[in-house]
Amino acid sequence: MRLEEALALRVEQLCMAKNLTDDDLAVVCGVSLSMIETIKKQGSEVKLINLYHLCEALDISLEEFFNSPLFDRESIVEESE
Repeated sequence: MRLEEALALRVEQLCMAKNLTDDDLAVVCGVSLSMIETIKKQGSEVKLINLYHLCEALDISLEEFFNSPLFDRESIVEESE
């Protein structure tokens, strides 16, 4: 799985766990809905500051965000693979 896919899936998992819609998450994060949609579309790189704000909104640390099997070394493949 590509890193962008893992990131999008993790955001989706956390939103479901906290019962947040994309609109809710955008409001709580203080970012545009299009930024949330971009993350979930897996189409572009995410700025670290946006990921930090997302974690703040979900009341988790960056460590908790990345503490998922989705980000295991064996799970991530590079684009060219």
